[in-house]
Amino acid sequence: MRSFPGTQDALIEADGNRRPRIIRNSPPFVTFALIGVTTIVFLIQIIAEARSGTDVALESGAKYGPLVYFGEYWRLITPVFLHGGWQHFLSNMYSLYILGPNVETFWGKRDYLIYYLIAGFTGNVFSYVFSFYTVSVGASTAIFGLLIASAFVFLKNKAFFPNYRNTLYRIGSVIAINFLIGMSARIDNWGHLGGFAGGLMICLFAAPVFAPAYDPDRDRTVLTDKISTPRRFLTFAAVMLLSILGVIIFINFFAG
Repeated sequence: MRSFPGTQDALIEADGNRRPRIIRNSPPFVTFALIGVTTIVFLIQIIAEARSGTDVALESGAKYGPLVYFGEYWRLITPVFLHGGWQHFLSNMYSLYILGPNVETFWGKRDYLIYYLIAGFTGNVFSYVFSFYTVSVGASTAIFGLLIASAFVFLKNKAFFPNYRNTLYRIGSVIAINFLIGMSARIDNWGHLGGFAGGLMICLFAAPVFAPAYDPDRDRTVLTDKISTPRRFLTFAAVMLLSILGVIIFINFFAG
């Protein structure tokens, strides 16, 4: 077992009355569930399009500014579960499979799910405001949030990752390459930027900060997350409110 600095007595005292969340390396059930739900939705989408010959994504939940403007606000979250074809679907699910488990482990299952959905939402809000007439679908808005969450695990916990610079370089390279590809292809880069921005705002204030602590139940030192649940939920709420406010301001400006 890896040893951590400090004594057991100091760690118990630092723990206080509120026990921090222990970071557990458990199976990534939330990631598997997200992949499963997205796969089911995509298969339904493919079958329905083959039978009807219509663009089911646009009819059912793609982000399209005019439809959102006229009250179909669910289109700011449903695109996360829709895709524009097999290649689009498979590339996003592969990215989720690679990035999701580590973020789920470090953030905890509940917070990871909330973070994923908020990043997807902020991505679609950016797309709505800055690319109003673009039809957009895909989990990449949320996946860009996962990229920044992965980076902040290393940025805020450098002492636990001796080779953090190499990892941050690789993550940064992936982000840069994807933005560059988005500039030269039929990809909604505003959605990517929004997922990145939403994730960044959350991570600045609520990304996990590791701390060793003594667990008397196990009689051993464990790794915990110092960020409290109230702080993280306040950050989630603040980012959601800012995003909703952005939509309201845009609608009023557009209407004027």
